[in-house]
Amino acid sequence: SRLIDSLQSQNITINTIICNQILINNINSNYLTIRSTSQMKLINSFNNYLTQYKPIKSIEIPYVDTEITGVYGLRFFGLLAHQFNKLMTKKLTIFSGKGGVGKTSTSASYAVSLSDVGFKTLLVSTDPAHSLGDILLEKLSSHPKLIDRSTEGGQLWAME
Repeated sequence: SRLIDSLQSQNITINTIICNQILINNINSNYLTIRSTSQMKLINSFNNYLTQYKPIKSIEIPYVDTEITGVYGLRFFGLLAHQFNKLMTKKLTIFSGKGGVGKTSTSASYAVSLSDVGFKTLLVSTDPAHSLGDILLEKLSSHPKLIDRSTEGGQLWAME
């Protein structure tokens, strides 16, 4: 809630908040059941908080027990997390947050989704860990590299 309030006080528009790695309720483990119940309480509380900010929507992405890599894996994740159309305007999107929250996976799937609907998209990582190339299964450098072309005319470029 502090982040939303802070961004909105700076006139920064928030459209969507993605909650990643949501556990399902029917798990055969006491620990995971307790964790799932706790997660759902937090998400319900957060969604109740969001009702005062009508245009902001929350998307819940289920936990996937594998690392999502490559354009096809990121495309799958993108179908769950992002909704685009050709009528969107061009813009700069920045993903930030603490380490390990899914910034690279989410931003890469976002870029794949943009490319899939026809945008020429450049995905840039400034992370010194250089994990973007690992996720895309490509060797990247400080120069843009064409990663994928979509049937809609989009292109996905990446660099780190």
